[in-house]
Amino acid sequence: MTDIETRLREGLRAEAARVQPDLLRQLRFPSRHRLHGRWRRRSGPPLGPRLLPWLAPLAAALAVVAVIIGVRLGVGDRPAVAPRVTPAVTAAAPAVPIPRYYVAANLHTQAKAWVYDSATGQVLGKAGVAGQLPIAITAAADDRTFAIAFQDLYRPAFTTYMRLTLRADGDPAVFQRLRVNPPASTSPGAMALSPDGQTLALALFIDPSKAAIEANPTAAVNRVGEVELISLRTGAARTWVAAPGVGISDLSWGRGSQTLAFLAGRRGGPPNDSLGQVRVLDVSRPPGGLMKSSTPVRLRTAGGRVQSMQVTDNGAQVIAWVRMPSHPADTGRGPLVLAAFSTRTGRQLRLFSRLPTVNGGVGYGEIFSVDPSGQHILIASENAFARLDNGRVTTLPSPAQDPTEFGAW
Repeated sequence: MTDIETRLREGLRAEAARVQPDLLRQLRFPSRHRLHGRWRRRSGPPLGPRLLPWLAPLAAALAVVAVIIGVRLGVGDRPAVAPRVTPAVTAAAPAVPIPRYYVAANLHTQAKAWVYDSATGQVLGKAGVAGQLPIAITAAADDRTFAIAFQDLYRPAFTTYMRLTLRADGDPAVFQRLRVNPPASTSPGAMALSPDGQTLALALFIDPSKAAIEANPTAAVNRVGEVELISLRTGAARTWVAAPGVGISDLSWGRGSQTLAFLAGRRGGPPNDSLGQVRVLDVSRPPGGLMKSSTPVRLRTAGGRVQSMQVTDNGAQVIAWVRMPSHPADTGRGPLVLAAFSTRTGRQLRLFSRLPTVNGGVGYGEIFSVDPSGQHILIASENAFARLDNGRVTTLPSPAQDPTEFGAW
C-alpha cells in the first residue's frame, strides 16, 4: 500500500466519523447495461489487457477522493439540513372496545333475562317477573341500563315493563317496574330506550274487537299502528299514529335523543307484506300522523328489501339486513346482505356479510342492538346469536342457544 493510499484511508475514516447518517443521500447505482448517452462507449478497438492493471487502482483512488470531497461539502460549516420526513400513513380510527355486558332472553325455554359478560360469555346474573316471559330488551348508551318487556303467560294482553340497572361489575343492582302503561286493547311491538335512559319508545298496535274481525276478516291485518314516546320520569306520553295496515318495527334512536328511526311498510299478510322503508321521526315535532311527521331514508339497496335495521347513535349510518331480489322472482329466497348505509345519501358504505339463499327462519337476519360507536352489533346470523365487530362475527353464549333469542347492549 502506497503512502498516498494510507493517508487517503486515514482521512476518510476521520471524516466518516463526523458524518450524520441522516444527512447522507441514498446511493443510486446506474444500470451496468446502460447503452445510451455518455455511458455508451464509442466504436473502436477493444481495450487491451495492458490497461486493466492500471485502471483498477486509478478508479479506487478517484472514488476515495470523491467521497472525501462529498463528505466535506456535507459536513462543513453550513447549517445542517433537517432530514426529510416521510409523511405518515393515516391510521384507521382506533377500535372502540366492545360493550362490557349484554342482556339476552329466549321466548320458549327461559322465563328470565340473562346478563352476560361480552368478552368471556360468563353469566353474571338473571332477572325475571314471576309468571311472565321476556319479549323485548333494549339498552341505554351506558351499557348498564336496560328496559325489558315481560308478557303474562296467561293474560297475553298484560305486559310489564321493567328497568334493569347493572353495577360496574355487571351484577344486577336495580330491577324495578317502569311507569309505562300503554292504552288498553293494544299489543306491544318493538321498543327502544333513549341513549340517556329517560325515554322509552314503543311501537303499539290497536287490536280490533272480535265483532270487527267477524265483520271484516282483514281487520286483524289492517290494525292501526302507532309510536308512543313515554317519559320514564313523569310517565307522560306523546303519540304518532300511522294509517291502518302500516307495519312499524325496528325502533332505534339517532343523534342522541333527537330522532327516532323505524322500519315501515304495508302489511297484507304473507306473502304480501312489504316491510322495508326506513323512516326517521324528528321527536321535537308535535304529535300527529306518523308518516307525515317522518321522512324516508332512501337506501340504495339495488332492489333489495330491508328486513331488519338499526341506526347508529349519531344518526349517520343505517346498519341493515337486506333481502336481495330472488331468482326466480317472488320466491323470497334471495341472498341476505348485511351492510352499512349512509343516512344522508343512502349509499352503501360497507358490506359486512353476504349469505346465500336461506330458509328465513324465526329470528334469522335480525339486528338487535348497535353500540353508540356503530362498530359493535348484536345480530342473528345463520341461526346463531352473535356479535359483529368491525366485520368479524363471533357467536355469543345465550339461553339455550335457540335461534329465537334476542338481546341488547
